[in-house]
Amino acid sequence: MADVKPVKAHCNKCFQETNHDLLHRDVIKGNEYYDGSYELQWSDTNEMIRCRGCDSVRLRNTYWFSEWDGAKVTYYPPSSSRRPPTWLDDVPEDEKTLLEEVYAALHADSLRLALMGARAACESLIIDKVGDQGDFKRGLDALCEKRWINDEERVFLQQAIDAGSAAIHRGFKGSHEDVTHVLDIVESLYQRVYVLPKATAELGKRVPRRPLRKSTSTPPAP
Repeated sequence: MADVKPVKAHCNKCFQETNHDLLHRDVIKGNEYYDGSYELQWSDTNEMIRCRGCDSVRLRNTYWFSEWDGAKVTYYPPSSSRRPPTWLDDVPEDEKTLLEEVYAALHADSLRLALMGARAACESLIIDKVGDQGDFKRGLDALCEKRWINDEERVFLQQAIDAGSAAIHRGFKGSHEDVTHVLDIVESLYQRVYVLPKATAELGKRVPRRPLRKSTSTPPAP
């Protein structure tokens, strides 16, 4: 039976911190002596919790060690820090899978992997739309020539690609804010290239045409 008092935790479906019922708790504790006199203590706590808003269930692991400042808390599945766009299913399967892997890296707090994946997502789109141009500069040139992007969008994309390259070659990790900006750019590119053309065409088919105006002018006298 769930505890009456709820616990606070982030919910991946509600996408905010909500009240959770504690369904089960398992605690393992231990201690040992260092140099025969100094005692070290630890505890490993696993809790199954259920959101009171959407009923989704997660596992929360809390590991405490007496030599640490605070405890390490891990959730399974990991906490989602960015909601995937609603149009993701409209993206081709290979590119969709790439973006999903980027989100998975972000949720696991693997910021370098997220930046590398965002760079790979840009490269995949370029190859899909204008072929392998040999490098990013020529790829972006081709996207502009084919009018998939404009000059301003090219600047943004170059910044996103540079961040991914720095993560690969120069150990750049970046902050959550940096990764958020990069994904904003990549998602905007994907939506513009893959989603909006089709959505706009379908909208145009549904919108009724304006009726032709009847002429109100008086015909000239014979």
